[in-house]
Amino acid sequence: VTDVNLEHALQFLQNRPPDKNFALKVSFFATHAWDGHYPSYNPKNETRRLHYPDSMYIQPPKTATEQHWKDLPRFFTEQNEGRNRWRRRFEPDYFQDNIKSMYSMATEVDSVVGDVIEELKRQGTLNQTLLIFTTDNGNLHGEHGLAEKWYPFE
Repeated sequence: VTDVNLEHALQFLQNRPPDKNFALKVSFFATHAWDGHYPSYNPKNETRRLHYPDSMYIQPPKTATEQHWKDLPRFFTEQNEGRNRWRRRFEPDYFQDNIKSMYSMATEVDSVVGDVIEELKRQGTLNQTLLIFTTDNGNLHGEHGLAEKWYPFE
């Protein structure tokens, strides 16, 4: 899907009237999880291999412990949605694969943004263009035994 984002963005920029102001919004699916599926994060294989190989170790968050889960208020139960999404995403046996895949998807988004900026440079419009980056991410990646963006922590 990220490749399609790039294709559409470049197509818009290359076919817009050069003498008119423009607005372009690019919304990425990456780095969102594919709920109900495993693996939940699906980067391109070459991105994963190149940037986040299996031999790389990513340190889990210091609060990704069973004790941190148990220390949460009592309304955090095993049926909690943040806890449900933690399973098979960030519990210890799945953490390395999923975090590397998520980071790979973020790397793919970075690459697309870079390509859009390069196109704006090529057109000579970068210095007259306002770029705004926003995200709805800020997820828990196993902290407190939770996943995704259900609760504010740290």
